[in-house]
Amino acid sequence: MKWFPLVTDIPVTRRPSSATRNDCHQIPATNSTRRRSPHPVQKNLKEFGLALHNYHDRHRTLPPGCVSLYDSNGNDTGPDWGWLSFLLPDMEQSAAWRQISFHT
Repeated sequence: MKWFPLVTDIPVTRRPSSATRNDCHQIPATNSTRRRSPHPVQKNLKEFGLALHNYHDRHRTLPPGCVSLYDSNGNDTGPDWGWLSFLLPDMEQSAAWRQISFHT
């Protein structure tokens, strides 16, 4: 294990002749942060990527950017659903997927 010095300046107020005192501590230089599991953001991005690939494999296209619902008069009945809502089944969110009605 490699060690490297950590130098800290601690002000000394009792002796005016020495304004600071340098303490040298040894701390381990490990790569433990690199050995940890991936950052949550990276994990989420990987999950989005895999869900997009799975959607594309099933439908041979990427999900639409937005889906709007209209009545027979052409009025928007809302709500609008974004592309992420189409990825819910591939992201272990099937219960949420079943609650969405894209065709009503």
